[in-house]
Amino acid sequence: MAMSDVQTVCQVLSSAGLFGFEGAAPESARAMVAAALPHAAGQHSYQKEMLGLAFSALSSARAAADARSQSAGQQAAMAEGPITEAAAALALAKAASQQARSSVEKRASALEEQKIKVQQATVDEAEAKKEKEQLVTARDEVAYRHSVVLAAMEAEELAEDMVDIILEILRAAAAEPTLMAAVPAALALSASQRGQFDDITIEELNQVLATYAAKLAGQSLEAENLAGDMISEALGCEALREVEEEREAAAAAALSHAVETVDVRWGEELAAEQALEERQADHSNYLALQVLAQDSILTLDAAAAAVERLGNPVAVVEVTALEPPEVADVEMTAVDEAARESKVAMVEHAMVDVMARVRLGA
Repeated sequence: MAMSDVQTVCQVLSSAGLFGFEGAAPESARAMVAAALPHAAGQHSYQKEMLGLAFSALSSARAAADARSQSAGQQAAMAEGPITEAAAALALAKAASQQARSSVEKRASALEEQKIKVQQATVDEAEAKKEKEQLVTARDEVAYRHSVVLAAMEAEELAEDMVDIILEILRAAAAEPTLMAAVPAALALSASQRGQFDDITIEELNQVLATYAAKLAGQSLEAENLAGDMISEALGCEALREVEEEREAAAAAALSHAVETVDVRWGEELAAEQALEERQADHSNYLALQVLAQDSILTLDAAAAAVERLGNPVAVVEVTALEPPEVADVEMTAVDEAARESKVAMVEHAMVDVMARVRLGA
């Protein structure tokens, strides 16, 4: 048991990681104590003093380990707050990112709807222009016929080509066939050459033309109104199409901005995730340091118990806390010089042997 305890204490004293704190016993001092430990299992004051030195080194190391454990625990506790904050920030970033993606979907849908409106407005504009052209053509045709009738009514002499036009007008006016048959002959004569029948024919012709002219005047007015309305409607369709195109451009710009916002929000979400991971890593590191410090405490407590057993080889002491063993007052007695040199040589030889064991154990 004594050699096992000696090896335990020597291994702990030779562990540089346990004595890296400020004010720790240097390696040379710990090696000196370790070399003397195989000869310290006894009740002599020198032996107790050597055990006290070992216990003192272990005690200071335990205090440092305990301080590291407490500091790491406090830092771990303090790291929980930033973790909570980082988690909340990540939740907000994810919500903002989701909102940005939803906005893209809405903007894309709005753009598609606006494209359909532009297409419909374009079709409406084309149909309105076509109908406008038809009504304008009809208006112009009625106006032309009306002007021809008025000219025929006012003319004293009609050219030969006008006779065919007059006949076309009579057919359009649904004149009597007998009148249509008599008109060419009557129009071929001058006023002085016409007989009574010819004058009756011309009079009936003028009545038909006057009636038809009045009808054409009404049609012309109606056609003018319809064409005017259709022109206004066509202009309105054109303006509406332009407005819908402007709205389409605005919807496209809004979609582009929404897509850019998604990229920004995604970057913020990634940054928030990284921040949370860093905070969690800090917390884990502090907990790991605390565990290492507590492991060091257990190791040092085991070494301290070994020192206790070396100082009290008969009784097995359960150590619950590091308390330095009592060291009796040293009484100096005169010794023979030759005996002293012999003991010194024996201790030096034992120290060399222990140091070799310590190195092998390390």
